[in-house]
Amino acid sequence: MDWMFTDTTLTLAHWLEIEDVYSSVYPLKCWRNAERNYPVDRGLLKSKAVKYGAGGIQLLVLLVIVWFPLLLISLSNSSSIPNPISSVDIGISISGYDPLFKMTTQEPNLIEFNQQKYDKLLSDFGKDLVSILEPSSLVSIVY
Repeated sequence: MDWMFTDTTLTLAHWLEIEDVYSSVYPLKCWRNAERNYPVDRGLLKSKAVKYGAGGIQLLVLLVIVWFPLLLISLSNSSSIPNPISSVDIGISISGYDPLFKMTTQEPNLIEFNQQKYDKLLSDFGKDLVSILEPSSLVSIVY
């Protein structure tokens, strides 16, 4: 757009080359002006207060920018609420073959299974499970 509204004899390609050179030279010009206006002795070490002060503040700002959103999201109450089970798939198969039995059930047919019901199941069938699942007859159980 500059090239369109500026009276020049340059082609667009030459104009872009000059813009590229200018974009490289201008920051150097700004640095030289800053060095002239705010002189600093060359070869002198910066004090620890300056280094730790400036570096510490920059590090603190960086940590706040990165960690604050992560902590805000991870500590919100909505992420600590467990998701209820909505579907269950059960299958029995022999390795490498099609399943012998496969069943799927969804939310309306699911019943809540709490610690009391689990304890009752163990008290009712615990001895039967031990007698069925003896180490000599057990190959593997996959959960």
